[in-house]
Amino acid sequence: MKLQGLIGAVLLLAPGLAAAQMPLPSAEPAPPLEGLYIGAGLGVNWLQNEHLIGTSGTAINGSISSHVGMVGVASIGYALRNGLRFELEGDLRNNPIHGAHDLGFPATAGGRERKFGPMVNILYDFSNLLPVPYFSPYVGVGVGYQWARMSGGSEKQMSDSVSVYEVQFPELDQSHLDHWARELGVEAELAELRRRAQLP
Repeated sequence: MKLQGLIGAVLLLAPGLAAAQMPLPSAEPAPPLEGLYIGAGLGVNWLQNEHLIGTSGTAINGSISSHVGMVGVASIGYALRNGLRFELEGDLRNNPIHGAHDLGFPATAGGRERKFGPMVNILYDFSNLLPVPYFSPYVGVGVGYQWARMSGGSEKQMSDSVSVYEVQFPELDQSHLDHWARELGVEAELAELRRRAQLP
């Protein structure tokens, strides 16, 4: 019985002893990065209304708006002891489109806009100058390139557009529609809309 009691006491004390030997979280600032590193992050992506580009390559009044979307980034870099970091970053951004504005005629919009591309960043860590617990403040500049892809849309949007076209048909300037369809590169969609419309 005494042996069993001793074993039980040891088992009860063992977790406490193990915890006592583990380092507790420290409020001390983390040492600055040095050498090769990798990083990743997830967040939200908010876009302002984006103006469309006409066939001449310039922005036009028409624009699309989108919901808040997601962004993911991954990076690889090299940190120097003095706080400078040199980094190559890749990102992917995805926003659902929900509206079209200032096109000169009633319109709906949908689908998704995806952007992706690389960036080259130069960053400076303030960890050695501003010792803030749990955080590593930094500033940086970067340059990069983004590819954008529009996708999606739906049959519902086409049917909604057909309904609007049918109701507003007497008031619509067809030459105006043709002009904007050419500017926006949606002549095939306009032709399909006209084909579906049930007009007297």
